[in-house]
Amino acid sequence: DRELPGTIAHNPRSNMNNSVGYARPAARPNRIVLGTDGIGADMLEEFRLAYVRLREDDVLASPDTVWGWLENGYALFPEARADRVTWNY
Repeated sequence: DRELPGTIAHNPRSNMNNSVGYARPAARPNRIVLGTDGIGADMLEEFRLAYVRLREDDVLASPDTVWGWLENGYALFPEARADRVTWNY
């Protein structure tokens, strides 16, 4: 209901695992970043779950909102922009 100082780190998988509920990060005016607190460290899975939870709360929400949260992490760790991941499946 009011802006708090700082950046909000949203860890959807951890929150679901710990049954702490949904924090509704999109309702806050603060910058939001996606993260993990060590559960798997799979940022694409965090993205997917963050979008699923956001859509639960707002059926008109776009995946672009959550992708923005992922990209907001570059403000905290600019060197991460150069990171690359290769999957072999």
